[in-house]
Amino acid sequence: LSFLPTGRFDKHHHSKSNELIFFPNGGKMKVNNELYTLEEWDGVLLEPGDTHGLDIVDKDTVHLAIKMPDINDKIS
Repeated sequence: LSFLPTGRFDKHHHSKSNELIFFPNGGKMKVNNELYTLEEWDGVLLEPGDTHGLDIVDKDTVHLAIKMPDINDKIS
């Protein structure tokens, strides 16, 4: 579970892992250069190679990320 002041994290992707991210309070997320507006508890399933990040938001953001497998494969 992460709290993101100003709702920002750098654009990146994962080479081998899937990631499931939930937004308890809603928010906005960019996936493969498309911006999605998420309602409370909406989730996003990311596959290896899906570029994602938060850089266009209007509030602090809380998200719960589950990475499978939990390995260090983040590529900026």
